[in-house]
Amino acid sequence: RYSGVDSYAAFFIAYKTKILIRMPIFTSEDYDDLQQELMLAYLHAWPGFDSAKGDRRSFIKTVVNTKALMLVRDAERQKRWTGARIVSLSTPLGDGEDPTTLADVIDHESGLWGLSLIHI
Repeated sequence: RYSGVDSYAAFFIAYKTKILIRMPIFTSEDYDDLQQELMLAYLHAWPGFDSAKGDRRSFIKTVVNTKALMLVRDAERQKRWTGARIVSLSTPLGDGEDPTTLADVIDHESGLWGLSLIHI
Protein backbone atom coordinates (compact mmCIF):
# COMPACT_ATOMS: atom_id res chain seq x y z
CA ARG A 1 0.00 0.00 0.00
CA TYR A 2 2.79 2.41 0.85
CA SER A 3 5.62 2.14 -1.67
CA GLY A 4 8.99 3.39 -0.51
CA VAL A 5 8.10 2.91 3.16
CA ASP A 6 9.87 0.46 5.45
CA SER A 7 7.88 -2.81 5.35
CA TYR A 8 8.07 -3.20 9.14
CA ALA A 9 6.74 0.34 9.61
CA ALA A 10 3.80 -0.37 7.27
CA PHE A 11 3.08 -3.63 9.10
CA PHE A 12 3.29 -2.10 12.59
CA ILE A 13 1.14 0.90 11.64
CA ALA A 14 -1.57 -1.41 10.25
CA TYR A 15 -1.34 -3.56 13.39
CA LYS A 16 -1.59 -0.59 15.73
CA THR A 17 -4.51 0.86 13.75
CA LYS A 18 -6.44 -2.41 14.13
CA ILE A 19 -5.89 -2.25 17.87
CA LEU A 20 -7.06 1.37 18.02
CA ILE A 21 -10.33 0.77 16.16
CA ARG A 22 -11.24 -1.94 18.69
CA MET A 23 -11.29 0.73 21.38
CA PRO A 24 -14.71 2.21 22.19
CA ILE A 25 -13.58 5.75 21.36
CA PHE A 26 -12.92 4.87 17.70
CA THR A 27 -14.97 3.18 14.99
CA SER A 28 -14.09 1.15 11.93
CA GLU A 29 -14.74 4.29 9.88
CA ASP A 30 -11.73 5.87 11.61
CA TYR A 31 -9.35 3.21 10.23
CA ASP A 32 -7.97 5.18 7.27
CA ASP A 33 -7.64 8.41 9.27
CA LEU A 34 -5.83 6.68 12.14
CA GLN A 35 -3.51 4.85 9.77
CA GLN A 36 -2.71 8.09 7.99
CA GLU A 37 -1.98 9.90 11.27
CA LEU A 38 0.37 7.12 12.38
CA MET A 39 2.10 7.03 8.99
CA LEU A 40 2.61 10.79 9.02
CA ALA A 41 4.13 10.60 12.50
CA TYR A 42 6.51 7.88 11.33
CA LEU A 43 7.48 9.75 8.13
CA HIS A 44 8.03 12.96 10.09
CA ALA A 45 10.24 11.23 12.68
CA TRP A 46 12.20 8.95 10.32
CA PRO A 47 14.86 11.51 9.27
CA GLY A 48 15.84 11.75 12.94
CA PHE A 49 16.64 8.04 13.18
CA ASP A 50 20.31 7.19 13.73
CA SER A 51 21.16 3.49 13.33
CA ALA A 52 24.30 4.00 15.43
CA LYS A 53 22.14 4.96 18.41
CA GLY A 54 19.30 2.44 18.23
CA ASP A 55 17.38 -0.32 16.54
CA ARG A 56 15.16 0.55 13.58
CA ARG A 57 12.22 -1.53 14.85
CA SER A 58 12.41 -0.03 18.33
CA PHE A 59 12.42 3.46 16.83
CA ILE A 60 9.37 2.67 14.68
CA LYS A 61 7.49 1.14 17.62
CA THR A 62 8.28 4.10 19.85
CA VAL A 63 7.16 6.69 17.29
CA VAL A 64 3.96 4.84 16.37
CA ASN A 65 3.03 3.95 19.97
CA THR A 66 3.60 7.53 21.11
CA LYS A 67 1.40 8.91 18.34
CA ALA A 68 -1.28 6.29 19.05
CA LEU A 69 -1.27 7.31 22.72
CA MET A 70 -1.66 10.96 21.71
CA LEU A 71 -4.59 10.07 19.42
CA VAL A 72 -6.32 8.16 22.23
CA ARG A 73 -5.72 10.99 24.70
CA ASP A 74 -7.07 13.59 22.27
CA ALA A 75 -10.16 11.50 21.46
CA GLU A 76 -10.90 10.96 25.16
CA ARG A 77 -10.45 14.67 25.82
CA GLN A 78 -12.99 15.53 23.12
CA LYS A 79 -15.53 13.09 24.55
CA ARG A 80 -15.15 14.59 28.03
CA TRP A 81 -15.96 18.08 26.81
CA THR A 82 -19.62 18.68 27.59
CA GLY A 83 -20.06 21.87 25.64
CA ALA A 84 -20.98 23.71 28.84
CA ARG A 85 -19.87 27.31 29.10
CA ILE A 86 -18.66 29.09 32.19
CA VAL A 87 -21.17 31.81 33.04
CA SER A 88 -20.81 34.53 35.63
CA LEU A 89 -23.41 34.73 38.39
CA SER A 90 -23.76 38.41 37.50
CA THR A 91 -25.04 37.51 34.03
CA PRO A 92 -28.29 39.39 33.43
CA LEU A 93 -31.36 37.31 32.66
CA GLY A 94 -33.92 38.57 30.21
CA ASP A 95 -33.77 41.32 27.61
CA GLY A 96 -31.64 43.81 29.52
CA GLU A 97 -34.46 45.95 30.95
CA ASP A 98 -34.85 43.54 33.88
CA PRO A 99 -31.94 43.88 36.36
CA THR A 100 -32.34 40.25 37.53
CA THR A 101 -29.11 38.26 37.45
CA LEU A 102 -28.39 34.55 37.64
CA ALA A 103 -27.36 34.98 41.28
CA ASP A 104 -30.79 36.47 42.06
CA VAL A 105 -32.67 33.35 40.98
CA ILE A 106 -30.58 30.81 42.89
CA ASP A 107 -32.27 29.62 46.06
CA HIS A 108 -30.01 31.03 48.77
CA GLU A 109 -30.88 28.32 51.30
CA SER A 110 -30.13 25.45 48.94
CA GLY A 111 -27.08 27.04 47.34
CA LEU A 112 -25.73 26.25 43.90
CA TRP A 113 -25.84 22.46 44.23
CA GLY A 114 -29.04 22.07 46.20
CA LEU A 115 -27.20 21.43 49.45
CA SER A 116 -27.86 23.27 52.65
CA LEU A 117 -24.91 24.80 54.41
CA ILE A 118 -24.08 23.21 57.74
CA HIS A 119 -23.72 25.75 60.51
CA ILE A 120 -21.63 24.78 63.49
